[in-house]
Amino acid sequence: MIQRLTTDVDVLTPIPQEIKSAFEQFAHDKGLHAEWLNNRVITIKDILPPGWAVTENTVTVFQGKAIIVRSLPVATLVKTKLFAAADLFGHEGFMVHLSDLKSFKLTRKEFEEPRTYVTRKELAEVHQKDKRGAKKRASELESILDAIKTVLFAP
Repeated sequence: MIQRLTTDVDVLTPIPQEIKSAFEQFAHDKGLHAEWLNNRVITIKDILPPGWAVTENTVTVFQGKAIIVRSLPVATLVKTKLFAAADLFGHEGFMVHLSDLKSFKLTRKEFEEPRTYVTRKELAEVHQKDKRGAKKRASELESILDAIKTVLFAP
């Protein structure tokens, strides 16, 4: 898992209003940011491998009396971080995702499967929207992923 401070928790499933209200009240009572339970990343589920939400495909990171917190396994987290880094390349937020990717201490071999996955998913999405732009995006994406790989495996 990534070991760094964060100001929110990303939630990849819809949050029922009654739970959201309780968490908003908790945030107010504890002086937390109102959206510390972040549901804005829900669209990332579209890029995740099939079956990602099944309990057997998640990792329990905390279990209390009233709540169980599960995470995506490392292999899937790497894919999400690589997507985010590629999307934010040259923009604010890129370095956070790059740092997270570094913290996984991947081997070159471990990097290749997520790279292939991200490339395939990203280009399939672009191709559906703009067939002519897909070739340009493929070239851009390869350059971005090469740059990320270079930084990750620099001596």
